[in-house]
Amino acid sequence: MIHACSDPESDAQLAVRMPVRFWANDSIRRYDFYYLAWMYALDSQKKKALDFLRLAVECGFNDITAIEENHDFEGIRNSPEFREILNILKETT
Repeated sequence: MIHACSDPESDAQLAVRMPVRFWANDSIRRYDFYYLAWMYALDSQKKKALDFLRLAVECGFNDITAIEENHDFEGIRNSPEFREILNILKETT
């Protein structure tokens, strides 16, 4: 379990190792996936950022504006995967 007062770096490492099925059943986790995507985008880890952004959308994250206007996604914005994720989101909303 991730605790709010524990070391954030350790929390991020633990979160990445957690099985996806653990998170996928909790609709609140879509925000966790979004923020992990954001964190990885800030760290220039494009593949992880895109993977977590896709998971966020698959789990119900539907704030297109937050994704489109987040300047920290500039490093992934022009990738085909990013556009595909946005297209999936636009088709489902």
